Amino acid sequence: MNKNYFEVICETILNNERMKKFNINNKEKNKMILNSNELCYEITYNSEKKHVVLSSVDVDSEEIKILSSWLLDNDSVSQKDVDMISKDFIDTIAGKGKSLVKQAKKKSSSDESNITGLFFSNRMVNIFPELKDELQIEKESYAEFRCANFTRAYIAPKVKDLVREGKDKAKISKLGKLLSDLYQNGNLDVRSIITMIVLNGIEDEGAVSNLKPSLSEELQKAWDAALKYKGKNVKPEKPKKKGSFISKVLSAQ
Repeated sequence: MNKNYFEVICETILNNERMKKFNINNKEKNKMILNSNELCYEITYNSEKKHVVLSSVDVDSEEIKILSSWLLDNDSVSQKDVDMISKDFIDTIAGKGKSLVKQAKKKSSSDESNITGLFFSNRMVNIFPELKDELQIEKESYAEFRCANFTRAYIAPKVKDLVREGKDKAKISKLGKLLSDLYQNGNLDVRSIITMIVLNGIEDEGAVSNLKPSLSEELQKAWDAALKYKGKNVKPEKPKKKGSFISKVLSAQ
């Protein structure tokens, strides 16, 4: 029987020393509410979207605010993923100083995704671990992570080679499932990067045939729609190079 990783995350959070001041206000399947004085947080798992979400509620309006959300697929999640999610939630909760709330009963109307370009790239590096060093260099070199540039330079060629060769069926299947999950739950930038850069970068018909069956129906349709934009220029990102210590001192003068 597979682990219930949502329960593992909840237990990890509750066992952390920084969380000792919080009590379980309510706990049920796929939901846990923590509170301490005026602070209250809700952790929920959407089994359909495969999303685990940390939310808070305003003390006056009881409006729910999404603080962080992650993909959580029991079929592909690793212990490293569980540790990252747990740490992020603990850091978010323990680092908050504002008065947030009583137990909330309203549903959030916000559908904003925290699955950003950096999250997308981190997950893709799990498929292509040889890109780990390149990802670290990119993160250290620029003030804002340039996901489109990084994907075009490193991720897309790896995907193209993998599906063109078509030998590693298991890896192609894992890639297709990951792209589908990231597309379904990602923000608009992530969705565009997946369709316009990764998928539209695949030109060989055999390669398309190797990957497409592993994609969700939603992503297959999005790919078909994106093909009409193939070859057109995408607005480039403006890189913000991190300045050295000396350059910052000179600028201050």
